[in-house]
Amino acid sequence: MKKILIIAFLILSIDAAIDAQSTPLNDERDGKTYSTVIIGEKTWMAENLDFDAGEGCWAYDNDEENAKIYGRLYNWETATNACPTGWHLSTDEEWDNLVISLGGALAAGEKLKETGTENWLEPNLATNETGFSGLPGGKYEFGDFMNLQKTASFWTSTESTGNKSYCKGLRNKTITVKSTDCYQNDAFSVRCIKD
Repeated sequence: MKKILIIAFLILSIDAAIDAQSTPLNDERDGKTYSTVIIGEKTWMAENLDFDAGEGCWAYDNDEENAKIYGRLYNWETATNACPTGWHLSTDEEWDNLVISLGGALAAGEKLKETGTENWLEPNLATNETGFSGLPGGKYEFGDFMNLQKTASFWTSTESTGNKSYCKGLRNKTITVKSTDCYQNDAFSVRCIKD
């Protein structure tokens, strides 16, 4: 009997964790709904943000169909204010804690990327075991859109030096997470984290 109760408790715990992970984020500003995922103790968006903030954000190639799949690309200033109420642009420390919890920068990338080659170019080294479903929205640098389906670049809210802030990157050909500082005028994807 004790064994049956333990098994039942475990099943209920797993169901509760799945329910918590699938609670959607409804953005009241434009009515869009985003999947979310709990990794560790933090709730992350499981999709790239697609809020049209006006100036400072773009759909890749100015094509709204790309925004529906990959979200929008934001310069840093716009990214810092783009998340809906109750959510924020993650800090560099929050990203680092996420990466460390997944085995470090040399291994975490595959656990954060959407699997398959529908949205990523081959070879896409990915397991997506976290459900984060990282998408390769490319970037907008020096007036050019580049690397759609090859790279996922995400802003953090943490400033570096000069006119740079920290960003995180995933590539189709690697299982790593790249951490660097990027020019604030460049435009990258945004993943919000719950306050």
